[in-house]
Amino acid sequence: MSKEKFTQLPWRIEEFRDFISIMAGYSEICYIDDDLRCENVQANARLIAAAPDMYALLGRLEDYFQNRHIYGDGVDESVSSDLLREIKKVMKRAEGKMVELE
Repeated sequence: MSKEKFTQLPWRIEEFRDFISIMAGYSEICYIDDDLRCENVQANARLIAAAPDMYALLGRLEDYFQNRHIYGDGVDESVSSDLLREIKKVMKRAEGKMVELE
């Protein structure tokens, strides 16, 4: 997996009266100034904020399955369970549910 150059801090959503801002630390990643009452605007903001976590998780999946292919190992159930748990957390975050990420 190549190292991407996006901001590495966790991304979060900050809602203001007229716009939504996606922040990483004190830096603004982007903002959305559409009709904030629109359901898809909120969903888009959550998806953007979850993007670095999804990217990192996909990188771990890539590494896991690449190593499994190279070494010819079967599925390690404990690793599979951990990855599945993380996948569910990231998906919940993208859906706007409060989930603590490790």
